[in-house]
Amino acid sequence: MSFVLLPLALALLSTVHAQLVGGQYFTRGLAISNAPAPNSEFTVGGTIGVSVDVSGNGRLPQGSWGPNSTLPSGFISLSLYLVSNDHNVTIIDGTDGAFLAGEPGSTVKHLNYVIPNCLPAGNYDYTYYEVSRMNDTMYFGITPIPIRILNPSGPSGECNSTISNPVQTRPQNDSVPAQNPFTGGLALNTTSGSSPSTTFMYVLASLVVSGALSLLA
Repeated sequence: MSFVLLPLALALLSTVHAQLVGGQYFTRGLAISNAPAPNSEFTVGGTIGVSVDVSGNGRLPQGSWGPNSTLPSGFISLSLYLVSNDHNVTIIDGTDGAFLAGEPGSTVKHLNYVIPNCLPAGNYDYTYYEVSRMNDTMYFGITPIPIRILNPSGPSGECNSTISNPVQTRPQNDSVPAQNPFTGGLALNTTSGSSPSTTFMYVLASLVVSGALSLLA
């Protein structure tokens, strides 16, 4: 699997932690992370087994699973990154944005995330960057899961010259509902023309959709 080093502005976006419920981590969007478990240790050259439920544990219809769902509530994109503020490095998963499109019809998406040998040991965040729609409102959610990378032999070569670039100013904060739709009181509209069974009011900062999409491009 190929890896691409991204602008280090993304490294500053790991600010919101997942919510643990019954062994699952509910992200700041619609995704539910089954794996990796937080604070797990992995070794360079090995893989991080990733498992993500995109059905809201059965509450979302298949048309919501994305990518680019047109339903009132659904995924638009979901990108996965390995981020280290300590080492100023952000690495994409190498799926070219096709993670949601994989395993068609499956409620759970999987990825074997290969850890490049060039990474130094240390603390990292396995981070979900999600653009989703909930009740016809667009959101951009960031969910880091802390893990530790081991490299007994030390880094092998340079990942990319951008690994030593200074961290840039954060381009955009995440914008999410006040509560997770699967653990809070928000009822999702998943059918065009219908209304949620419960009215839930939020005070939200505006999300610049084009900025979120260009960030994930």
